[in-house]
Amino acid sequence: MAAGAWWVLALSGIPGLAGCGFETEPGLPPPIPINQAPNAPRIVRGTIIDHSGQPLPNVAIRALGFHVGQTAPGTTTDARGEFTLLGLVDGNALLQVERAEFYPEVVPVFLQGREDEIQLEPLALVARQSGRVRLWLAGDTMFARRFEDRDEDGRKGEPDDLIRPEQRVEDTFQLFRYILPAMSSADYRMANFESPASLAHGSKHPYKAFSFSSHPDTLAALTRAGIEAVSLGNNHSYDYLEPGRIETEYAMRRRGIKFFGSGASETEARESALDVLINDVPLSFQGFDGIKPVNFYPNPNQPWESQYLYYAMDEPRKGGALLLSPDNVDYFLRQKPERLNIPVMHGGHEYGETPSTAMRDRFEQAHQGGAQIVVAHHSHTVYGVALWGDEEDPSLSLLSLGNFIFDQDVFETFNSFMAVLDVDKVGATDYRLVQLRLIPFHQEQYVPSLITGRQSERLARHVGHMSTFLPEREQDTLRPAVSFADSAGIGVMLRPADYRAETLINERQVKLTDGQSEVFSLNAGHAASDYFASFTSSEPDVRLRLARDLLIYGDFEDYDLDSSIGENANWWQTSTRYPTSDQARGGRNSLVLYRAQGAKNPVNTQLRSRITFEPGAELSLGCYYMGVNAGSVTVVAQYIQRDTRDQIGEELVGSWAGGSHEWTPRYFSLSPPEGAGHVRFIITMEPSGTGGALYLDDCTLLSWGPELASGQAVPTPHGYDWARLETERGDGDLQYQEERRVYRRAYLSN
Repeated sequence: MAAGAWWVLALSGIPGLAGCGFETEPGLPPPIPINQAPNAPRIVRGTIIDHSGQPLPNVAIRALGFHVGQTAPGTTTDARGEFTLLGLVDGNALLQVERAEFYPEVVPVFLQGREDEIQLEPLALVARQSGRVRLWLAGDTMFARRFEDRDEDGRKGEPDDLIRPEQRVEDTFQLFRYILPAMSSADYRMANFESPASLAHGSKHPYKAFSFSSHPDTLAALTRAGIEAVSLGNNHSYDYLEPGRIETEYAMRRRGIKFFGSGASETEARESALDVLINDVPLSFQGFDGIKPVNFYPNPNQPWESQYLYYAMDEPRKGGALLLSPDNVDYFLRQKPERLNIPVMHGGHEYGETPSTAMRDRFEQAHQGGAQIVVAHHSHTVYGVALWGDEEDPSLSLLSLGNFIFDQDVFETFNSFMAVLDVDKVGATDYRLVQLRLIPFHQEQYVPSLITGRQSERLARHVGHMSTFLPEREQDTLRPAVSFADSAGIGVMLRPADYRAETLINERQVKLTDGQSEVFSLNAGHAASDYFASFTSSEPDVRLRLARDLLIYGDFEDYDLDSSIGENANWWQTSTRYPTSDQARGGRNSLVLYRAQGAKNPVNTQLRSRITFEPGAELSLGCYYMGVNAGSVTVVAQYIQRDTRDQIGEELVGSWAGGSHEWTPRYFSLSPPEGAGHVRFIITMEPSGTGGALYLDDCTLLSWGPELASGQAVPTPHGYDWARLETERGDGDLQYQEERRVYRRAYLSN
């Protein structure tokens, strides 16, 4: 079965999936789809400072939008560094912040909420100077597979394909159109190119389940987007074997793209390290492939012939990626120790949350060998950030950059970040990390765009969580970096003096039914860098259970900056199931399922993509629903085998009667079968006699975590956004005190 085909078959048997046009019989009129022409006025205020906290006057602020109807006003900061930007409308905007002698910044602003005026946190600019370089780093990138054949039907060049043969170069460049402003401030840009650029289709790897090949012409988009260099040290750069490797190198050279991490033999791959001098800072990059197959496809008992292995070899001589071995890492770091050496490592487990033991061994080796920056990827998901060495002069590892431009169809791969790192040369052989900022974006139908609001804040909490909860082990000297949302993305605190943490006490009251509260948000009404830390209660045997949301796209708000307004493409939509601002429990939007009077078939919505969960995770699905003459409702979970697209089970997790209801929460426990590692959901409403509508909002897939007793703390920052209180008491109200930790950059406290 072709990749992705299982869900086509699964959905084909669901009643009401196709032919869901509006009915014309009298009855409940259809809810109003979201207006695609924003017009409500918005005001944005903010302050621009330098890294000492001093205000910066005469900073140019210009708004940019990608959709029809967005305005592009501009202004400058006054003597206090303050600005007021008028003339915006309620479509998300990107603020471009520029002043001579400073690196520019971009600030995505969420304008589609209910607030007419938005006050931004102060933003600090970094000064340009000799001996300082700003690096832009991104993860897995390719232009093959679903980019050329979006529906995987074997026919390329269809209207919905993202890269069409007759306009391949321009189509590929258009994949960058929403994120180019966030790439423009850097002095040097590098990504992981995880594909050959080759037409050598006769040399396709005979055994690999997934082999990619981007057309050589697509490389022009990298150059046009400003990407100067790519790593080829990965497990897909040899997908078309030696002819593909040779053609890729030729295509890269022809377009002036530097590359490293691959060669015609292991010796040549070792010598492929890239040396560049940027603003008087000498940089060296080398790429390494840490994927060395052990269980071989298709027959695990019969190893591949040597010519099919991913990595380069000397005996027998063959090309490929440079293997992530201790000897190869050591060789790179010893060659030119006076330079800022940056190992770029590809390895670990796909769709995970933390580096593998083998990757951590290489991180540790690299930092002990003098590397101050290590970059990693392969998981297709973002991990946290780790620090090594002196607290005042640390080195760091970006543990996984996730995807940049890739065609994955798994929820946790959709949200990612670009890393922007400022580094100073402070001596003949010494370098100092100045600032690391992560710029959040997401993939919508494989096209990246910057994200704002709660979507950006959620990724910041996730990165903070992944950093804080790095598993400890005796062999490591790493420590987790403190990461939290700031004015232009996610700030990674490189040293203790970079931030302040304040403790606040908050009073809460919850209602108990049979000794248990409803699920509630830990962070509603709190700032993005404000974290629950602990609670205290005078009641005996009180426990607080924490949870993380895996669903990501369940509140149906539009947080991205692209050419559409109000979309939520991660749920199937037709003219009878779509986002609407007609009703909303929180924010402005909900999702509606609509059936007119006389309709005979049910209507449903379902996730387009699967959500990964860890084996043994305790999961529950929750949604708020509102009914207006709604029909009866069923909720089905489809379970998919781990790391495949094979459905292995289906579960009716909940149902309720139709009728009219105010906003009501429903939570259902899930019971995944053994071997399941992914899940999707189908929510179906039956037709009602009079016609009706079901509104859905604030849906979550909760993965339950630790249970805290009164006085017990959870480390911060973390990604726990939801909780449930449990006690031996019966019904009634329960009050308790909540301790919270609020993080701020140090220069905002001056």
